[in-house]
Amino acid sequence: MTLQLQLGEIIDYGFLKLFIERVIGKGAFATVYLGKSISTGEYYAIKVISIDGLSEIELESRRREAFLMNKAYQGVKGNEESLGGNQYVIRYFGMYETSHHIHLILEYIEMDLFDALTQSPILSKSIRIHLISQLLSCVAHLHSIGMKHRDIKPENCLLMTHHHHRHHHNGHHSGEDHPLPILKLCDFGLATMNDESQEYLCGSIRYMSPEAYDETRSSKTYNTALNDVWSCGVVMINILFSRNPWARPTLEDEGFLTFINEGIYFLLNEYPITKEAAKVIANCFKSENERWSMNELVEAAKHVVHWFETDLDDEDNESIDEIEKTYCTDDYDDENIYKEDAKTQLCFKSNGQDEISSSKLKSNQVPYYDENEWNCNTIWKNEQFAIEGF
Repeated sequence: MTLQLQLGEIIDYGFLKLFIERVIGKGAFATVYLGKSISTGEYYAIKVISIDGLSEIELESRRREAFLMNKAYQGVKGNEESLGGNQYVIRYFGMYETSHHIHLILEYIEMDLFDALTQSPILSKSIRIHLISQLLSCVAHLHSIGMKHRDIKPENCLLMTHHHHRHHHNGHHSGEDHPLPILKLCDFGLATMNDESQEYLCGSIRYMSPEAYDETRSSKTYNTALNDVWSCGVVMINILFSRNPWARPTLEDEGFLTFINEGIYFLLNEYPITKEAAKVIANCFKSENERWSMNELVEAAKHVVHWFETDLDDEDNESIDEIEKTYCTDDYDDENIYKEDAKTQLCFKSNGQDEISSSKLKSNQVPYYDENEWNCNTIWKNEQFAIEGF
C-alpha cells in the first residue's frame, strides 16, 4: 500500500476497496480524501493522519481518535441514555495504519454547518431549532458515556440532507424518509474521557470556555463536560443568528466584556431573541459551579416555545418536540428544507478586537445570576475577577 494516497488510484483496505477521487479537506496534521466504493459506488471519507516523527505517546494519542469515534458511534451496551444520540455522530468504519500514516475510514457527508449558515439558501427558523435539538442530543449522548468532545463548532458539525440520506446506503433508496437535515458531529481528535483537564487552549478559541482558555487561573484543572456546555451555547447563537458573540472569552474582547457587564441583556439587546430562549443560552455561560449540565440544557431547550422575538407575533408556535413531529412526515416537501430570504445576510460577526482601555474593565466585579431573577446588570458579587470566577 502506498504511504500517501494518490488521486485516481484504488486502495484495498481488505474490508473495503476504494477509488480515490479528490481531496476534500486539509489540516496541519491530516488530509481528508473522498473515496468511492468499487463494489457499491457509495462514497466514504478517508482521513489520513501523519505520524512521522511522533513519540509513542503522541502516536497513541492519534490512535485514540479512532477508538473514541467508534465508542461515540456505538455507545455503551446497556446504557439506555446513550441510545439515540449516536445517530448524530459520524459513522466510523475502520482504521488502517502504515509506517507513516493512520487512515480513518468514515461516513462521507458533503456539507458542514458552517457552510449551511454562511451560504445560500438560508435555513428556515424551524430547521435552525431542529439543528439545536440534534446538537444537544449528540453532546448529551457523549457525556452519558463519559466522553467530552472539546472542539464543538460549526465546522465539526456535518449536515446530511434529505436527498443524501435517501441515497446513502449502497447508492439506493434506503426506504426511510428524513425530511429534516441530520446533524452529525465529527473530528474527535481532541475528545477525552477525563472529567478534568490541564490541557488549556484545547480546541477553537471562539468556542472555548474562559476556564479552558486561561492557563494562569488559580485552579489547575477545568471541567471538560462544562467546557462542552459553554461551546454549545456559542454554537446555539451561531445556529439561530449566524453570528459569533465574541472572538475569545477574555476581557480584552469587546463582545465578551459587554456580556460580562450586561449578562442576559447582552443577548436580548444584540439578537432578536426571546427572554425564555436567552435564559437557556445564558445558562451555558455561567461559572463552572453554576453552569447547567448537558441533560439540564437538553430538557430546558425542549420546552422553549418562542426562540425568535418575531415569533411572539405568530399565532402558532412550536417547541422542539412539536417541530420534529410536524415535519417528520412522508409528504414533507424536500424543497422547503431551506427558505430563501434576500433581506437576510448570513455572515459570522466577530466583534472588534481593538485595545480596551483599563478604565472599561470591571476587574473586581463578577456578574451574579440569581436563579429566580435574571437581572444580571444589577446583581453583582464583589470578588476578584479571575476567569474561573465567571
